[in-house]
Amino acid sequence: MRVLVGFVSCIIFLTFASVWITVLLPAANYWLGTPLGLIQVMFMIFTFCMTSYSYYVIVTTGPGKIPLHWVPEGFTQEELEEARQLASSQEASRKRNADFSCARFCAKCDQFKPPRAHHCSECDCCVPKMDHHCPWVNNCVGNANHKVFVVFLFWASFGIGYAIIVFIGKVILLFINIMNEEPISMTPLQGVIITINLCILVPFELGIISLASWQIGLALRNTTTVEFHAQRWAIREAKRRKQRYRWPYDFGSTANWKSFFGNSPLRWCIPVVPDNLGNGLVYPTAFEIVKGEYNTDDIIDV
Repeated sequence: MRVLVGFVSCIIFLTFASVWITVLLPAANYWLGTPLGLIQVMFMIFTFCMTSYSYYVIVTTGPGKIPLHWVPEGFTQEELEEARQLASSQEASRKRNADFSCARFCAKCDQFKPPRAHHCSECDCCVPKMDHHCPWVNNCVGNANHKVFVVFLFWASFGIGYAIIVFIGKVILLFINIMNEEPISMTPLQGVIITINLCILVPFELGIISLASWQIGLALRNTTTVEFHAQRWAIREAKRRKQRYRWPYDFGSTANWKSFFGNSPLRWCIPVVPDNLGNGLVYPTAFEIVKGEYNTDDIIDV
């Protein structure tokens, strides 16, 4: 929703402006006249710029597209036709979302979809390696912009967190002035602005940190939110059959991290696509997937 994009943009700008109005300008001799104050101001400006730019990139960068009339390779005509017929069955589709040895077909798009692709009802199309549709960025998060989304969360948490610390510091200074019977360092207008900001920013910060932690956890397992729920179903199904489900894209935390953020550490915190980004149609697997077999491994006791 574009309304939410405008709302988030206003929050970013007004937070930055509020810090200047209530904290920096009233104490400009410290913030702009001392080396330590200048360093903090430069850090705040840098964080604000990175947050704003990251948000712009995630709003304007699509998740990737599946070529029109794309057909998976390595399957017979009978297997492709079977995928078409099973596409309307919710149970069969759920199983195929966790089984990467068979072809997958989207009845809504009326075309085949690659492994890890899922249909987004908001965008009305299949999205490569879809994580979720985020109304706050009015965009689908998928193969081509997933890393940018996490980078935005990183800088947003830094920027909002720093603003909260600055506002709380101003409040603490106020109480110190009162206790020492010194002149009050805060005007009523500044108090209102700080109170409104804290009421809005604290819940925002908690939500962003929670979402960022969740997304980083997914990146370390080389999976997505949609795939996480598919895996839960597959694990329950495998246990019912006294088998163990294996996620074929898990190469270990280090390799998964580089697969998500790229090979160059210098680009990890920058809102650009990874230097090793694939086409969203084919993904390397940690082990060979045998066509026609359910994706399970050793039998376990349950």
